[in-house]
Amino acid sequence: MKLHKAQLAYTLCAILLIFLVSCAKKESTKAPAEKSVSGTSATSGTSAVAKKAELTQLPVRFRQTGYITQEEPSKDVLGQAGEYQIKVGANITSTKGPQPLWDILKRLANLKGMSVSWASDVDPNVRVDVDISADDNFFDAINNLLRQVDYFQVVKNNVIIVKYRESKRFQISIPYMTSEYTTN
Repeated sequence: MKLHKAQLAYTLCAILLIFLVSCAKKESTKAPAEKSVSGTSATSGTSAVAKKAELTQLPVRFRQTGYITQEEPSKDVLGQAGEYQIKVGANITSTKGPQPLWDILKRLANLKGMSVSWASDVDPNVRVDVDISADDNFFDAINNLLRQVDYFQVVKNNVIIVKYRESKRFQISIPYMTSEYTTN
């Protein structure tokens, strides 16, 4: 009976020891070979390794790089939200009455390094009254000129296309129907 109790005690101690060893933190068996660099001691090298080991053990949420954005869109540097506005940059006024549209648009386009294209139904020689200041928005100034003669503009790359009408063709399919009713 005593022998049986002793074997049971040894078995329990062995199982307890296995559990304790399996739950313990594992130490690495290989020691890093570091050379001392110009006046640093070997102890500072091991503390650097210990610090590096601490840095690699970050929480899971910090192990991947990333960032958090704001929920609402922020305003730009000037405090205004919206599109970037290009200023005209020159005062253009007509002192001798209305001027030809092609002349004014060509001058505006040259200020920004753009070119002008005319649709076939647009008359570029039509006269418009011009009063543009340097602080006006570039595209609003062009729209104001074209609004006087019921034209509109479309910008593609660096070309201003002036149009009068925009025609679109739509094809609507209608199913074939046969009438099968009669009137009396």
